[in-house]
Amino acid sequence: MVAAGKDELFGRPLDKRVELKAPFYAMRFWPKLHYCMGGIGINDQAQVISTKTCKPIPHLYAAGEITGGVHGLDRLGSCSSTDCLVMGRIAGRSVAANL
Repeated sequence: MVAAGKDELFGRPLDKRVELKAPFYAMRFWPKLHYCMGGIGINDQAQVISTKTCKPIPHLYAAGEITGGVHGLDRLGSCSSTDCLVMGRIAGRSVAANL
């Protein structure tokens, strides 16, 4: 499939290797503030942490954009997809384990 440049299973084009030739150009890239983070604090099991007791709130889970703290005070763009997938899965497992 790679040699043909097409994914037969899904019918999508595949990227082919391209040989680069000099001259090469470069630029300095600085990550920029995408937006300021905030939101609900969670632990590594996606349990929501109480601001009063600093302990998990029973039966309350969160994942994705509503949570804060995963990236600190700011983050780079396109990171939220991974946050939602990983923490959403962890939240689901945590909920199922506590039924």
